[in-house]
Amino acid sequence: MNAEISARLYVQDYPDHPLGWQVLGCVLHESGRLREALAVRQDAAEKFADDPNCQMHFEETRAALGGQDQ
Repeated sequence: MNAEISARLYVQDYPDHPLGWQVLGCVLHESGRLREALAVRQDAAEKFADDPNCQMHFEETRAALGGQDQ
């Protein structure tokens, strides 16, 4: 089973835990799917506003896209 499928299943099973969201965003970002990663990481940053890792990863992907939101 690949990492993306595992992360999506984790998000589905545990939507209120940031780990799955972070892993999914990372997998998408590292595979060059930056717009998809941005959407996942933005959702995580909003859902887990007090989690500094979610905020950092969201900003990382925004920076990789040149600061564009979409």
